[in-house]
Amino acid sequence: MIDVSSPVQKIAIKGIQPAAGNSMERIWIIMAGVSALVGGAFLLLGKNDAAFVAGAIGVVAWFLHTRTRLSKETRVRDGIVESENDRLGEQDEE
Repeated sequence: MIDVSSPVQKIAIKGIQPAAGNSMERIWIIMAGVSALVGGAFLLLGKNDAAFVAGAIGVVAWFLHTRTRLSKETRVRDGIVESENDRLGEQDEE
């Protein structure tokens, strides 16, 4: 038998990714990528000030992505967010 002590490990063993499928995470990481591409385009066009602004927006979006992911993992670990099976109304039989 596998000894599992934390809720995150229990969820991972059940095959549920704690941070997967979060729409806010996806929005922030897409914004970061788009901002990086726009910043690169501005650099190629020689508009350094606009490239800096686009890069700064990309960094902020990346930090927000990381913050969202970590806060969700923390809530799952602390038991604030129930597992996917509990949300669907299926109770674990342990």
